[in-house]
Amino acid sequence: MNHSRSKQFVSATVAAVLVLGIPASALGAEAPPAAVTEQATPAKPAPAPAPAPAKKAPEPKITEAQALAALQEFFTLPEKRPNFDYQANLAVEGDRMIWRIEATYREQNSTTGFSLGAVDAMTGQILHYAGPQWLPQPIRTGPLTGVKSRESAKARAEALLKKVVPHKFAFLQEGGPWTSAYYYGGMEDRGDTYQFVFTEYVNGIPFPGSSVTVGVHKQTLAYESLQVGLMEGLTFQPGPAKVTPEEALKVYQTEAKANLAYYAFTVGYPYGYPKPSEVKLLYSIDNMWRAVDAMTGKWAEEANYYPRPEPEKPLPAPEPVPAGNVTPVKAAAVPLTKETARAFAAEMLGVRAVDLRVDDYGYMDEQLYRFSIYDEHGSATVQLDPKSGLIRNAWRHQSGPMSPPSEGSAEAQPEPPVTPEMEEQAKQAAFAVAQTYFSDLRDQLQLTPDPFVTENPEQSSRRFRFTRKIHGLEVPNDYMYVSIDLKTLKWQEISSNFTLGLAFPEPTGVISAEKALAAALAGREPMLIYRPIYPEMSPDQPRFGPLPRPTEAQLVYVLRPESNSGTIDAFTGEPGALGSPSNIETAFAKVDGHWAEGELQYFIGRGTITGDRLAPDAPLSRGLAIAILLGRTNQFNHYPFGGSDLPYSDIEQHDSYGAVRAAWNEGWLRPTGDETTFRPDASVTRAEFAVWAVRALGIGALARSESLQVTDAYPDLGGLTVEQRNAVNFLAALGLLKSGGTFRGNDTMTQAEGAALTVRIYNFLLAAK
Repeated sequence: MNHSRSKQFVSATVAAVLVLGIPASALGAEAPPAAVTEQATPAKPAPAPAPAPAKKAPEPKITEAQALAALQEFFTLPEKRPNFDYQANLAVEGDRMIWRIEATYREQNSTTGFSLGAVDAMTGQILHYAGPQWLPQPIRTGPLTGVKSRESAKARAEALLKKVVPHKFAFLQEGGPWTSAYYYGGMEDRGDTYQFVFTEYVNGIPFPGSSVTVGVHKQTLAYESLQVGLMEGLTFQPGPAKVTPEEALKVYQTEAKANLAYYAFTVGYPYGYPKPSEVKLLYSIDNMWRAVDAMTGKWAEEANYYPRPEPEKPLPAPEPVPAGNVTPVKAAAVPLTKETARAFAAEMLGVRAVDLRVDDYGYMDEQLYRFSIYDEHGSATVQLDPKSGLIRNAWRHQSGPMSPPSEGSAEAQPEPPVTPEMEEQAKQAAFAVAQTYFSDLRDQLQLTPDPFVTENPEQSSRRFRFTRKIHGLEVPNDYMYVSIDLKTLKWQEISSNFTLGLAFPEPTGVISAEKALAAALAGREPMLIYRPIYPEMSPDQPRFGPLPRPTEAQLVYVLRPESNSGTIDAFTGEPGALGSPSNIETAFAKVDGHWAEGELQYFIGRGTITGDRLAPDAPLSRGLAIAILLGRTNQFNHYPFGGSDLPYSDIEQHDSYGAVRAAWNEGWLRPTGDETTFRPDASVTRAEFAVWAVRALGIGALARSESLQVTDAYPDLGGLTVEQRNAVNFLAALGLLKSGGTFRGNDTMTQAEGAALTVRIYNFLLAAK
């Protein structure tokens, strides 16, 4: 997508509304002209033996028109328009022929495709309908009124099941094991839609692999979505179970293992983007999610979807990084400046510092320095974390001095066969990378065989995986990968992810693994279910594509799902989560019936406003204000990329860093004089928020014009700056602020007011687009 064109269009659109008075409803974007491609005349093929006649595919019994009519009987398909279209295409899914209704949405220079629905081409059964989920939709505003009862919506859902899956209706029950896993940890009913999951029961026993999901609108009771995931034609293992639940629990007590490790997690869901804020010492429980055969009392074999060739020999043990005699190469001091980072990157690549291009690269909640070089020999890039001075990513694709000559050149030589000596040399070269560029972490790193990477003996490079141990314990999500060229023994790619700046608690005073396992299994109840048995797949089976259909269902015990993630706090023995709950249900209840219920629900549902910070009528903080505004209007502007260093000294460790930095790159924040702090936790005034809003609309420069004569929309704007005054008047002229009364620009804006104004801006931009 050409984001700069998009931003120019939006700015022009808003300016037209202000200057010419064009109604927003009359604005629209023309679809770009279709691309014209030339087709070369194909060369005349050489004569070839006539192929054997292909087996004729069966003709579909349901036509395209009938497939669309089947969906339209229950669902309102979105209206076709210049930038949105859909059509039905025949496809084969497993052993079934279907009509797949595929939609395309065009926006500027990009096109998004998604599946709108599917109908069985032989029987006419609806398989799924997802609605226009990828189309930008207006955000609902105000309280949700006229809500019908859940019981009446369930009756509507059951009426649909009777018509769509009549042969299964008598065996379907609402709920069942793991239904909440599909809907945000138990929030089946969110926003405007009731969500119902109906699980198939066989002989009174749930079969979680076979279910139907129905979405019903809370106000209109219209059908919103349908997902038919029923398994047909299976043979079910007859009961009753020979193993009792108590005996099944003993299997878990004997076979499950508790492993102590460090886990970094996020407290709640902060403004902007989550980032680790605490390290906990947890026991993770292996085999807790396995199944016990209800007939034999042994582990039930797990489905082997994508088998890998068995290694010819056992994987070697992990090896610590040796001390070595390599001189460490790193920045002179941290945190990095652009100059010290440039010198470090130049030394890594063996080039002059002046040859490197730099950008202050913002990704998610991180700030990275990225240096790149492009010349006649190829390209190379290094991304550095300014806080730690560590390499985050580096890669080079050179045909010059740093890499072997390109294929076909005079200097190119035939590739020698890979020998054990070359493999050992490549491993030592990988160790040298850890010693050279990660010397501060060297004592914590170990080379760990990666069972998921199978090296081709004829490949010209090898990839090595390093993991991290602290106090002798694994840090599962910390790693480093290094690719080494076998011919030159130079690195080709480096990637790393390390938890830095957080305290790792000493592993003293922890409970035993036996106590952790007992705590994990306390109160767990083995539950009897049917589980499909998938046919074995051979190693040469294509990895991508539909899985083979199961033909049998096995009677097994599984542990009833719990809310925690299967971990135990190593100090307290309490269930430990890898992230605090967002309290989303409680937050939804707080805004029930509020005048900005719809707007607040939107930001709550996306984690921008969390339950612990939610106070609809309390002052809105500056950090949260930027996160709210950025999250809904940034899609109409260019993606934050590059820009100068943030001038604020109080934002780097704050959880709104990502949002503030993106807003800085967008030009929404314009500090003046000696202003060096952002004050993310201070309250934002109504006038300040208005200024940020017009900058988000792309008319910030117009608002700063002192020569502009605009009639005041409110009688109390006299004490505001020129930019604040113009911003308020622009928003009022666009109908984004309510008329009448006073504006109270120096009062603090509430969370509800900020959410409501942002949603109005988003809906306005969406209509204009």
